Order: sequence, then structure tokens, then C-alpha cells
Amino acid sequence: MHSGKTERSPRMARATRSSPVSFRTVSTYNARERLFHEDKPMGLMSAEQTAEGEFRRQPDAFRGWVTADGRSGYPAAEGRYRLDYENVNDGVYRAGFATSQQVYERAVRRLFDALDRLDARLRDRRYLFGSRFVETDWRLFVTLIRFDAVYHGHFKCNLRRIVDYPNLFGYLKDLYRTDGIAHTVKLDHIKRHYYITHDDINPTRIVPLGPDQDLRSPHGRERLS
Repeated sequence: MHSGKTERSPRMARATRSSPVSFRTVSTYNARERLFHEDKPMGLMSAEQTAEGEFRRQPDAFRGWVTADGRSGYPAAEGRYRLDYENVNDGVYRAGFATSQQVYERAVRRLFDALDRLDARLRDRRYLFGSRFVETDWRLFVTLIRFDAVYHGHFKCNLRRIVDYPNLFGYLKDLYRTDGIAHTVKLDHIKRHYYITHDDINPTRIVPLGPDQDLRSPHGRERLS
């Protein structure tokens, strides 16, 4: 997926991240770009659990969801995931572990261009592909839930916060309040993990108190169902 030689590095261990929903992601190092890249999540959303597999296991979630030419819609989901992954899920790490101003700025611009598009997409649909959430939504969730608490400050992705996006923030709260999700999200643990383990980014290991983010306030997205 990424050009250049990908290699293991001692720094990669510090970039292995615990997820709020009991699965983890691992980074690999791209020597040419001097960047860490986040591999696909392992566990609940393993690399093998593609959108096609999700379609086959849970066809009701995709019922009525088709492309313009009448084909089943799951290939569109996989395409959307690839775009989101490169620019958003992986984009925060491209910015956070960048070792040059040029690489950092390119990653941040692509990240926020993608977030702007996602916010616009969610203006008239509850989830990325309509009234039902699919795997792609949860792949995006794991980045959005950590964005304001970690990526905005720690990784310098600070043009805007998720709370500044009316549709993305409502969407995040909607997913967060899905049965079985909220109790798995431990923001204090997430912040400690990032701010304490990345010594080269945060040598003081000071963990910020904020943000004071209300994820239980009304999101109003039921009207889009």
C-alpha cells in the first residue's frame, strides 16, 4: 500500500496502540518517507474481515444498498474504507510521526480534506452508507473517538477538532452510544498510552487533563434513519 521499504524498528513497539474496543493496531516503519504507517486493525476487525465478508455474514445490514448499476454495495464500502484509511486512520500517524515539515503538512492537509468530505457526506445520512452502520463506520470510529483527546494535540492534527464538525461529532456520539460500545471506551487509558509511550514526541510524559468532551449529549441523528 505504501511505497518505500517497510521495516521493523524499536520505535515501532512504542507505536503499537491499544484500541477502545478491545482490538489493537500495529505500525510499521516506511524508511523512504521516514514515517510510521498504521496497519489494518487486528482482532475484531482483522485484515481478513473485509466488507465483502461482512456483507455475506450480515446481508440484512446491506439490504437495499446497491450501486448505480445494481450490483451489491459492499465493494463501495471497501473503496470508502481504503480512502478513509489512507487519509484519516493512517493520516493521523503520518502527521504525528513525520520527521519533516513538508511531510507533516501534506499529511495534515489530506487528513482535514478527508474529514471535511466525511462531514459533508454525513449531512443527509445517518451512517456512511445510509441508515445502517457497517464495518466501515466502525473502522472510522476508532480514529474519531481518539482524535480530540490525542491526535489533535499529541500528533499536531490541530486545524480543527471533531467537535467542530457538526455532522461528524453527532455521528461519533451516535456510534458511541450504540449498545455495548460506551463501556469499552476508556479515554484516560488511551491518553496515558499515547502520551507516556511516545517519548520522542512527549519526552516529559505529561498527560493532559482535557478535553472535556460530552459524548452522551443528544446527537439528533435518528431523524436521518
